[in-house]
Amino acid sequence: MKILVLAAALLTMSSAFATELKFKCEMKDVHYMNEFSLEAKVVSLDADKFENVEFDFTLKKAGFNTELERLVVNRTGDIKHFEAGTFGQKRSVGLISAVKGAEVEMVSLFIDFAGPFHSQIRLLNGMTYYGSCYSL
Repeated sequence: MKILVLAAALLTMSSAFATELKFKCEMKDVHYMNEFSLEAKVVSLDADKFENVEFDFTLKKAGFNTELERLVVNRTGDIKHFEAGTFGQKRSVGLISAVKGAEVEMVSLFIDFAGPFHSQIRLLNGMTYYGSCYSL
């Protein structure tokens, strides 16, 4: 019984220190760039890592009247924290995941960075898509 109480206490403490990020990435409808959009929530017990997070991207290739594509990937990667004033007035967070040879080789999402198109995903075929991400 003492073990159950201890386990419950540890779970409660670890969830109190969980990192939760809710964010949205948007396209700016620029016809000369490949773009993506995304709305996601990342919950991590480790402030510096995320594991098994599903990202449901909407992709748009450069050009006029191009069709939207959907791409769902499950990723594990690093969380980088940047204090206010480093890349803008707000505190910023970066989610970075690279897997050589995967369909999506790199996911680099920077949340609340100043300026547009600071986030990107790169596919195995070399295509890179850009987006602007901010916290919700």
